Amino acid sequence: MEHLTLLVGKESVALALIRHFGSLRALARASFQELRQFLPLRKAEAVAAALSISAIAETEHARSNQLDTRNRSTERALI
Repeated sequence: MEHLTLLVGKESVALALIRHFGSLRALARASFQELRQFLPLRKAEAVAAALSISAIAETEHARSNQLDTRNRSTERALI
């Protein structure tokens, strides 16, 4: 929530976004046009970019955990 507030400039706007979409995860699925209903162009671009980067980071983190788990299993099998 704090990061969203930094992006949009006001806590009240961040809260309105979360209230409207229901959750941060749902907000991340919002279209750019939906964001524009609440935000000026540049802020909508910033929010969309931040949410996109967050999704990419989450995916990479999940993949990294899968690889770590496989490597540990392989190491145990070799011991």
